[in-house]
Amino acid sequence: MNRPLLFVVLGGIVVIIATVLNFVLLHEDVPPQATGQHLAADGGAAVQAAEQARIDARKAAEAARKAADAIKEADRAKAEAEAARERLARSQTQDAADKAAVEAREAEAQAARIKADQAREEAEQSRLAAERAAQEAVAARQAARATEGEAPQSTAGQAAPAKAAEAAPADGAKATPEIPTFDIVRIERDGSAVIAGRAAPESEVVVRAGRDEIGRAKANRKGEWVVVPDQPLASGSQELGLSARTGDAELASPSAVVVVVPERVQPASASAAPKDALAVAVPRNGGGASRVLQAPRVEDMKVAVDAVDYDAAGNLTISGYAPAGGRLNLYLDNGFIGQTLADVQGRWSLRPQGVVAPGLYTLRVDLVDPAGTVLARVAFPFSRAAVVPDLKPGDFAVVQPGNSLWRIARRTYGAGIQYHEIYAANREQIQDPDLIYPGQIFALPKVE
Repeated sequence: MNRPLLFVVLGGIVVIIATVLNFVLLHEDVPPQATGQHLAADGGAAVQAAEQARIDARKAAEAARKAADAIKEADRAKAEAEAARERLARSQTQDAADKAAVEAREAEAQAARIKADQAREEAEQSRLAAERAAQEAVAARQAARATEGEAPQSTAGQAAPAKAAEAAPADGAKATPEIPTFDIVRIERDGSAVIAGRAAPESEVVVRAGRDEIGRAKANRKGEWVVVPDQPLASGSQELGLSARTGDAELASPSAVVVVVPERVQPASASAAPKDALAVAVPRNGGGASRVLQAPRVEDMKVAVDAVDYDAAGNLTISGYAPAGGRLNLYLDNGFIGQTLADVQGRWSLRPQGVVAPGLYTLRVDLVDPAGTVLARVAFPFSRAAVVPDLKPGDFAVVQPGNSLWRIARRTYGAGIQYHEIYAANREQIQDPDLIYPGQIFALPKVE
């Protein structure tokens, strides 16, 4: 039964009872012996009782009405509470979905980080294996010299055991096996070096610094070889050449390695921080991309650009290092020019589509996660110089914007390392070989 209706019925019953009681009291027979005073008193009491009963009935009816209103208000509050619970449930569901999406992205990023860490660990293990192999090669050569009493000059750079050669990692580019190539050049701060690469199987490999032989080795059956020069490389810049002989045929490597060995740190200046060596493989014909085989590293730098090469037409080749497996976006003057991935050794390179006209540009490289968030960034200006015209020794060269002594020497003599010839012939104009100015006129000396 409806509770408001019940209260109304109860109120009506109370009113009826009060009315009946009032009627009975008013018409009750008075005993003969009662005095008039008693009747008057009893009648007044009955009237008061009836009036009180009516008041109580009205209060009961008002209480019933308020109770009904309270019940309605409670029902409305209950409905609002149900609606609020539904809204809360929907909100919690959406929050849970958003949280799940965030957790999924975080899990994907964590998986990528784990994969990159594993790749870095594998690369580090490979590097340590190569270093151990080189050390074994040195120990084996020293043991052979001690046992056989060979003269140092006759054993310079003897081949390491097959294990050492096999430990040398291959270059990313797949060169023709018969053509000798450099894969590894590691130079310590004291000038000691380990050099490795590929050539024709069982060919005789010779490594030269300029015109001087610094070591030779015999390639194994896989065509891999390792040379450890007896003497440390001299301080300063020099060019390493490579050739391989099989029978009567001798092939020269199409690339040379330009190395810059830092000055030795004397005990008196031991407080000065020693510098690392630089080794860059450059094509002898002036075309193609350079490869940085060793470069000074900046601590805690996650991404770096090692080289920006361009040919006469303006085709760019950009290379550098980043965490293994890292995703890199490249921009030229804030215009996207391509994306690439770092390999297991942390090396990356990109050859963008299209050509770049001569001028000054800003190159930017972003290391990003799978969601596109930038993790590290490097940006710097670079100049794409106009083509240096073909020059001959004995001519004069007028410096154009973007020119360098290296490029002028490469166009004149066929080797950038001979920039020092131009520098020596024009010392009165050149204060710093790394700093020349448009409009300067340099004599190009003839070289024997």
